[in-house]
Amino acid sequence: TDITQSGTEYNFTSTATDATKRFKIVTTATGLNKTAESTNLNVFNTNNTIVINNITNSTGKLTIFDTMGRTLQVLDFNSNGISTLPTNLSKGTYIIKAIVDSEKFTKRIIIN
Repeated sequence: TDITQSGTEYNFTSTATDATKRFKIVTTATGLNKTAESTNLNVFNTNNTIVINNITNSTGKLTIFDTMGRTLQVLDFNSNGISTLPTNLSKGTYIIKAIVDSEKFTKRIIIN
């Protein structure tokens, strides 16, 4: 049964004589690895500064999330070059999402 249309709920009734290999769970890869590659953006961090090399002709927007998905900061960065974006982040793990035009770049960073 495909539960894509109805969400994540599937109801059934079983008896003691039913086969134990009833389910097959099919998933697809999503998350950071799928969007972490970009040909136009290179993003890394050093101390409390995020460095973005944007080789496009468009300015971009960087959003920093905590591990609970809450937006902590939204920063703009320049086109055609390197932007250094100081942050006020405490030590920890964060998710950054950079958007330029229709291209999205997502990456996990660790602040020491």
